[in-house]
Amino acid sequence: MRRLVLLLSFFAVAPLLHPLYFWGAHDGRHSVYFLVEFDRAIQDGILWPRWAPDFTYGYGYPIFNIYAPLAYFLAEAFHLLGADFVTAVKLVFGLSVVLSGLAMYWFAREALGARGALLAAVVYVYVPYRFVDLYVRGALAESVAFVFLPLVLGAFRRLLTAVEVRTVYGLAGPAPAPQAVLAAFALAGLILTHTLALTMVPILVAYLAWHLLRIGRAMLPPGGPGSGWLLSAGRVVVPAAAWSAFAGAAALGLSAVFWLPLALEYAAVRVDQWTTMDYDFRDHFVYPHQLVSPFWGYGLSRPGPDDDMPFQLGIAPLALALTGLIASRRPGVTADRSFFALLAGGSILLMLPVAAPLWQLLGLAALLQFPWRFLGFTALALAFLAGLVVADPPERGDHTADTRDRIGLGALLVVTVLASYPYLNPPMIEPPEGPVSLGALMRFQQSSGELVGLTRWNQLKPTTSPLKPLYEAGVPITSKVDESTLPPGATADTLRHTTVLDEVRVVSPEPFQLGFLTQHYPGWTATVNGQPVAITPQGSYGLITVPVPAGESLVVLRFVDTPPRTLGQLSSLLTLGGLLLIVVWSRWRTGHRRAHEKGAARQA
Repeated sequence: MRRLVLLLSFFAVAPLLHPLYFWGAHDGRHSVYFLVEFDRAIQDGILWPRWAPDFTYGYGYPIFNIYAPLAYFLAEAFHLLGADFVTAVKLVFGLSVVLSGLAMYWFAREALGARGALLAAVVYVYVPYRFVDLYVRGALAESVAFVFLPLVLGAFRRLLTAVEVRTVYGLAGPAPAPQAVLAAFALAGLILTHTLALTMVPILVAYLAWHLLRIGRAMLPPGGPGSGWLLSAGRVVVPAAAWSAFAGAAALGLSAVFWLPLALEYAAVRVDQWTTMDYDFRDHFVYPHQLVSPFWGYGLSRPGPDDDMPFQLGIAPLALALTGLIASRRPGVTADRSFFALLAGGSILLMLPVAAPLWQLLGLAALLQFPWRFLGFTALALAFLAGLVVADPPERGDHTADTRDRIGLGALLVVTVLASYPYLNPPMIEPPEGPVSLGALMRFQQSSGELVGLTRWNQLKPTTSPLKPLYEAGVPITSKVDESTLPPGATADTLRHTTVLDEVRVVSPEPFQLGFLTQHYPGWTATVNGQPVAITPQGSYGLITVPVPAGESLVVLRFVDTPPRTLGQLSSLLTLGGLLLIVVWSRWRTGHRRAHEKGAARQA
């Protein structure tokens, strides 16, 4: 069945084989130039990049301190192996599609059986929003996040099952410890990939509570709650909840390298740029008819119902989900069926204009930015519900389907693929700003206003900079000293320049404030002749200035880790080491127990 998931995923990724790229996609150029900046830092020896030196016309921006970077670590690996930037991005897009199908199959397999999981996986790959994300928006990180949504639910579901099997039935099932480690890595992966994690966490908590309630109810005696029921239920529910809490805490520890600096330094960027100034969530609600409209376009989301991008749920996924919800034949999935029905309904409701007060009250714009992003969770729910259509009763097994069943499943798979096949023809074009280069990046920023991030000290969005002509002329940037700040008779010679460092020898007849063409942000530090000095942000763009005395001085401007970043890195390393020890200990314990059982059997 997994091979069928791989085979049927081919059509979804086939456009990526085209020699050109969907440069016109909303974030198509963002994805490529994020990787360019990520690679610039990696080439300078920065193992965990945080600063993009060429964004904002060369003033720089801490994009990877506020934007989850896992997708770009993957793309950078392909680039270091020899792929150019565009090909590396395409490879990650393709991998995200294939792995998301396999992740959905793995998650749904336990509840729906092999055939139900296969249909759920294919629907998950071909639900229209996946192609909106891929070919209309070109959103690399969100596309990778689709891998982790079912992976997180599946890992935590298996953790609950491991505790339940051992505690309730006394069977030698999987040990909870390795399952908890898997759940921790899955959730940490999502946190390190996309802000969808901020919405996924409450969904996960609700899913766990849903199943803990199911476990407790399953232990009810025939006559109703008795004196010992609460104690019996607690023997399962409490350990299951404790293991789940441990896995969640471990996931936070693993991902602290990213989220801890993000949380503690969030106020140092202009958040309003992403929520109200440039993108107001009130302009991006979905209207009910758009959810069932067959419209397909590659334009933008606009205020009102006349958007130029599609928001359809997909006729095939919706029809299959409704059929599965009504006519499910597989017992034992009541909890999952009800949960995903509520998830689909709740996600749809939160996309509609009627939910605007809730967005305002809960501050959802800071989490998801656009209401239509809930289509990702709707896709997850519809895919699972669709799998119910062909889910077989457990007693039949996965290899007892007759010819009619196989033909029916095959027909549904074909219909699912063909229903979305018309959306697999994205416009593949030459890059409008020219081949990938820092000069092209400047032209893209100029034409679109994108990739121009603002820090807290910036009151005005730049439209150019003194560095921009150099970038466009292909002249390497060897210094970010602002020559206009030098007093008469002063000189400044840059001895060394990298993405995170400027080392400058200054000779001046008088004290002055030396300016750098770099936005101020926590982590930038300055020394003069080896002594730390205070940085002062100046002007409408909040550019760095450093006090320099008269005479000859050595000025060093360096971007370093702040205490939150250091603490985050330490937390992640300690958590990783602890989880690896748990895995080793669990494997040793399992092997020791098996050896003991074999020895006892031989003696008997």
